[in-house]
Amino acid sequence: MKRVSLVLFVGVGLFIIIVATLMVIRGRGVSPLPEEAGASRADFRIKEVHLQEAAEGGVRWKLDADQAEVFEQEGKTVMQKVTITILQPDRTWTITSEHGDLKNDSKNVRLQGNVVALSSDGVRLSTESLQWAAEPKKLWTNDPITIVRGETSIRGEALDVLVGEERAVVKGRVWVSIPGRKGPSSPLSKIVR
Repeated sequence: MKRVSLVLFVGVGLFIIIVATLMVIRGRGVSPLPEEAGASRADFRIKEVHLQEAAEGGVRWKLDADQAEVFEQEGKTVMQKVTITILQPDRTWTITSEHGDLKNDSKNVRLQGNVVALSSDGVRLSTESLQWAAEPKKLWTNDPITIVRGETSIRGEALDVLVGEERAVVKGRVWVSIPGRKGPSSPLSKIVR
């Protein structure tokens, strides 16, 4: 009985060695296991995030995200599937993106991935990234942008908005399409560089 067990043990051992050798020879070597899905060094992970800032006269903004990870030492929060609603006296803005970062101390926000801002009065802005600096209340992107309202559209290479001054500057080469204009849209020369 001991001899049968020893033969069986040696046979299984040889089989494992042969299979492992064949896998290595064929380039299917043992690869390290992938890191556990969702593993990160975040201090906190939160699902279904809902934040809002209240001011005199009501809510100023709301932030919703499918998930957020808080990194306390780095002072930031990383969010997925972000929606920000900004409530102004004369209009409401809804901004969506695939992900974003919030600096916890300054409340500065950087949105990335298919960023779309829609206003309640029909303005649509689309770009790949959009940043907000709480002080001096500045919104900007260095990525190409498209702004559409009705049939009028503006395309540019970057955008700076000073909210407190109610001033927006589309930078780089700028294309404007206005309804009723004959021919293709063309770049306006020397707008802002």
